[in-house]
Amino acid sequence: MPIFYQTKVSILPVFVIAFVFLAHPQQLLSQNYNMDDVHRSTIRSCTGTFFDSGGPNGNYANREDFTVTFCSANNQPGKSARLTFRELDLRELDILTFYDGPTTAAQVLQVVDRRSNNDIPFAVSATRSNLSGCITVTFTSRRVLIVPSEGKGWKAEVGCIDRCQVIQSELVSSSPSVMPVDTGWIDVCIGQEITLKGRGIFPQEGLYYSHSNSSEYFWDLGDGTRKSGTEVTHTYTEAGGYFIQFNIIDQVGCVSINSIDQRVRVSPKPKFIVKDTPQFCIGDTIRISGTIDNADSSAIVSATAVEGKFEPRYERADSLFLPDGKGVAYETSVNITQFSSGQKLENIDDLIGICVNIEHSYMRDLQVSIKCPNGTEAMLQKFEDKGRREVYLGVPIDIESNLSPGLGYNYCWTPNATNGTWTEY
Repeated sequence: MPIFYQTKVSILPVFVIAFVFLAHPQQLLSQNYNMDDVHRSTIRSCTGTFFDSGGPNGNYANREDFTVTFCSANNQPGKSARLTFRELDLRELDILTFYDGPTTAAQVLQVVDRRSNNDIPFAVSATRSNLSGCITVTFTSRRVLIVPSEGKGWKAEVGCIDRCQVIQSELVSSSPSVMPVDTGWIDVCIGQEITLKGRGIFPQEGLYYSHSNSSEYFWDLGDGTRKSGTEVTHTYTEAGGYFIQFNIIDQVGCVSINSIDQRVRVSPKPKFIVKDTPQFCIGDTIRISGTIDNADSSAIVSATAVEGKFEPRYERADSLFLPDGKGVAYETSVNITQFSSGQKLENIDDLIGICVNIEHSYMRDLQVSIKCPNGTEAMLQKFEDKGRREVYLGVPIDIESNLSPGLGYNYCWTPNATNGTWTEY
């Protein structure tokens, strides 16, 4: 169930609740691993190639929901699994999720979707705190059968690396400067050059190996441009909002554990209007007046600001299937991390709304709430007595033997809603 949060500070996180299948370990000897062949499996190998369900030459399909775990080979203790993606072509709503452990109960390492198609190459590795050294991968493709096949999928090298040491990336300075320093933006005009300087922090340097002087530095400028080095310059050619990422990879393929998410606003060019001027000749003196946003109706030149649009990145969390009629309580949550450090929502009017796309066969057995880091909690939908009449959300398939997803509808909670709560409506 995708959930969309919108505020005037342009936050758009997303999470999806879908089917989750548990993995059953078994050792596969093949060096080519297709997602449909290896779901519910554990691959113990440090060599080979990992493909989508279509293999090296085909596309993956709609309505896929697969899970696979990669671990180091049995004869290579002290190693961690690594997947290096050389090709990636995902369609809208299709998601690869990587977990730092042998099951989907582990911490999410990375979520890859259509917007990651330009990030090639990239690698995903188990972290040092992950004693199993395994990575679990889930893939879901959209549920609506629009076309008989989906994207081209992916090609990833299966490998192993030494257990990773911690790397953190830091934006040291920028020109123009970030304003305010802790939570702000870099504001520029179209064609204006930005200079960025970063560094790596290596708190475990020398613990297992030396990597502070052997690491490589990469910048993702948010407009499809990628550059390398600790200091880079860039010029944006289109107005809008962009997220800058600064990543570090050491000599064994371990990557920095944090995201800097530096925001850049590129101002649109203002709209100029010039009125007709009286005829004049060489040597004449004329007076030309200007104004902003038509404040002076007699001015000859008027400049009007053009509103820009900022499209932030979105996130998806792990998945959970919620079956009906089992007599068991299920709970899941998603952490919204798009806000900058120290940023607060102090006025309810700044919250545009919280929307969810969901299908569920019994509204009254759901409870939905939002919770702030300081513990403040607001209830969006309160659990009720099941003795009352059934209420559908969306168009579910209300047959216990049929676990296929139905059709979700969009529902929104807003500060000034006129329909009351779900129950009241």
